[in-house]
Amino acid sequence: MTRQRKMGGRRAAMLVALSLCAGCQSGSRIDPAESARVESFNIELAESTTAINSGDLATARQHLDAASDLAKEDAEQAKVASLDTFIVGAEALLVGDVELARLEWSRIEDDALGAEVRTKAGGIGVAVPDTPQAPDGAERTDTE
Repeated sequence: MTRQRKMGGRRAAMLVALSLCAGCQSGSRIDPAESARVESFNIELAESTTAINSGDLATARQHLDAASDLAKEDAEQAKVASLDTFIVGAEALLVGDVELARLEWSRIEDDALGAEVRTKAGGIGVAVPDTPQAPDGAERTDTE
């Protein structure tokens, strides 16, 4: 792999991490323990994203599990859920289950991540719907 491609992958990982981490902290003053928790959450989320971008889904899952343990706020839990859904879809794609990958990725709740996944998946011929899909391919009416 060329140095330029590696740098592009790192930039992509950082962009995804930054978009997922945006809004993790509120504007109010938080105590040092809470600040440390939020920082640890953001680090685990960023490490998970970096592992995803390098294709190491097992390591990504480990960091995501650690982030999940640290997630307290609804927004943090939503970010973890979106990355988890992405990883499930990526694992499905790796074993050749394109339909499951497409369905899982349609359920990504984070708008920025969902848009990026739809664009990149489209580039490899996987059409990810804009609306969440049920396993039978029907549009889902509930939101998890």
